[in-house]
Amino acid sequence: MIKLEDHMTWPQVGSVWSHTNGNAYQVLGYTNIEMDRQDKYPTTIRYRNMVNGRENSRPLMDWEQSMVYVKGNEQEYAPWHPITNTVALKTLGKLGEEAGELSTIICRAIIQGLNGIDPRTGKTNFVLIQEEMADVIANMQLVGELIGADDVSIHERAEYKIGKLRTWHRMA
Repeated sequence: MIKLEDHMTWPQVGSVWSHTNGNAYQVLGYTNIEMDRQDKYPTTIRYRNMVNGRENSRPLMDWEQSMVYVKGNEQEYAPWHPITNTVALKTLGKLGEEAGELSTIICRAIIQGLNGIDPRTGKTNFVLIQEEMADVIANMQLVGELIGADDVSIHERAEYKIGKLRTWHRMA
């Protein structure tokens, strides 16, 4: 941290801070540093969410109300900061659960075939795969909204992966 005045310590550019919501943020810089009217145009701190890359700013004077220092430029960032936001926990947890259910039914279809019948539901493995795919897609949408995912980047990555997988399938 850089101490500029006796009553104010400014976080160092590049330092990492943890918000009370569990997200990690990296300090990018400052604005309005030399404004004469700090009451009207306060110095703000610019920072980036280290998960989704979104940039934000807030008054410097409010920074330490909800931020806790994690590291400066001199150390390796320690990634172990468990999520504490209950909505994020539920959303991510549900995606993991649905992905697991999809994995289970895919394995069952490999063993029993797509026309195999689930004795509990009477549905074919084909129908169950479709249902679980829909559940995963729905949860992926919610996680994307939660983390501010870039739909264009996701689509581009998916198209890239489809091309790679089609090439791999032709090798079979």
